[in-house]
Amino acid sequence: MHWLLAVIIGHLLNAQSFVLDKALLTKSIANPFAFTFYVGVLGLLVVVFIPFVDFFVPDTSALGLDIVAGALFSVALLFFFLALKGAEASRIVPYIGGAIPVCTLALEVPLLGARL
Repeated sequence: MHWLLAVIIGHLLNAQSFVLDKALLTKSIANPFAFTFYVGVLGLLVVVFIPFVDFFVPDTSALGLDIVAGALFSVALLFFFLALKGAEASRIVPYIGGAIPVCTLALEVPLLGARL
């Protein structure tokens, strides 16, 4: 039954994050491009934790794929913030939450040969 508590707490924290994003986009940081930039820069603070973990540099192809994935994540965040700025969080978040599994399946089938 501990998993149920973990799921509920996770959803509550996720909801709090979306409401905070909406509040920041309407009051403090009105520009979604700037907000995406700040989120990306804050994500780079992970470098501070390198001395505390077993860090390794991936090979060139994996590093290139990691950089492309990070750039695509930033673009996805930008579109999410643009949508969040223009509409209610209670309307945008379910669309995103429902689209993620559909897009994952649509990309997983041709790229990985997975089946449902």
